[in-house]
Amino acid sequence: IYRQALSSNPDNNALKYGLAESLIQLHDYGQAIEELSSIRGSTNEMTQATLAQIQVHIKNQDWSSAENEINKLFDLNPDSALPESLKASIVLLKGADSAQAEAHLQNSLAKDPTFPPAIRMLAMIKAQSGDREAAIKLYQNATQAHPEHGALHLEYAQLLGSLNKMTAAENTLKEFMRRSKSPSTAITVQLAKILLQQKKASEALSLLRAPNVISSPAVDTEMGNAQMLLGEYNSALVSYGKVANNKETAAIGYYLVSTTYQALGKNRESKEALQKSLESDKNFIPSIESSITNAINIRDLSTAKNLLERLEKASPNSLSSSYYSAEIAMYSSDFKTAANLYQRVYDNNPSLPILTKLSRAYWQSGDQDRTFKLLNDALSQTSDPSAVHYLLATSYHSSGNETKAIEHYKKTTELNPNHVIALNNLAWALKDTSPKEALEYAERAVKLAPENEDILDTLKTIKSQAK
Repeated sequence: IYRQALSSNPDNNALKYGLAESLIQLHDYGQAIEELSSIRGSTNEMTQATLAQIQVHIKNQDWSSAENEINKLFDLNPDSALPESLKASIVLLKGADSAQAEAHLQNSLAKDPTFPPAIRMLAMIKAQSGDREAAIKLYQNATQAHPEHGALHLEYAQLLGSLNKMTAAENTLKEFMRRSKSPSTAITVQLAKILLQQKKASEALSLLRAPNVISSPAVDTEMGNAQMLLGEYNSALVSYGKVANNKETAAIGYYLVSTTYQALGKNRESKEALQKSLESDKNFIPSIESSITNAINIRDLSTAKNLLERLEKASPNSLSSSYYSAEIAMYSSDFKTAANLYQRVYDNNPSLPILTKLSRAYWQSGDQDRTFKLLNDALSQTSDPSAVHYLLATSYHSSGNETKAIEHYKKTTELNPNHVIALNNLAWALKDTSPKEALEYAERAVKLAPENEDILDTLKTIKSQAK
């Protein structure tokens, strides 16, 4: 249609531009550049055509041609901040030194101190280099200068969220939404995510159900997440089902459906949904990982190994691969291999669950000294020392050192007075040497878990011995 129209009106720039956009959609970049290069007219028309050519060259990763067109922009708009900003984009896309990109951005901001594209890229560079305070300051100045600029507010809120400054992130987006007559879906979804991270599920759900919010996979996903937090699992199935019914988001949709069925205790339906997720995208990592976990849980190590091969192809050298390899090694009684693999994971992610598995692997491999060193070192690094003291207590108990076991059980209960298992174990350990003290710990345990038969049995035994 565009070509037919141009045959009778060959100098119409709007038609040429429309034809070029159609050719870009068809990935016919050569023909698109030819049409855009033929545009002649006002500075604005020439600028628009040049920008479109730059976009085409970037899509085609023809950096040299893109840079040549940017130089033309300098001639067309010598006072504009845009060309230097575009040069920075090219530098970053090429994977070159970010310092070079930063220099271009500073040149851009020298012409317009609040130019949004330059500020957004510079803030990203600062954040990635660890200078998050500088990034925050850039966004603060930019959002004040451009209170209507949605993307600036969105990225600023995302940065604040990544720094765990949830209240500030929430307020940033709420203030923007109050000013904006029609905030974008992206803003609404991001605010919902921030609310959910603060466990404000009802508020998030209300936000997503507002009449002006258009249903989309992103909206339905966060709606399902809110319903899951509220325990509305059947409603969550409906929301996640909409995501699964969209071809482009089917893999994540079915994965979320699987997690919901799991919460409902419907294991068969959960596994079927995982299978559909992998049929939609055989390399969807969360579904591969969940399938490996399912296989390990039923000790189907052969299936677990096959799925692990798929995970390693989809995500080479990932920590997840090391973790699942360690799990398979543990259940195969190859404890030394498991310990080495867990150690790699722990070095990159020193979390308590991994510490627990690593200490168990060292113990099972016969390296008790390594277990005690690992746990003692962890005491000065962990955010939950009570849990580490508990691991030390159980390890000393297993080694037959009851004195050290009691010492660490006591430290556990001092730091966490509601650690019911530590209270019960401590009561049992003290029943022969300090029955009065043992009775106190046993009674505290029963108050916390009055229906637990093992804990009731401990109290009964201690009382019986006292008679």
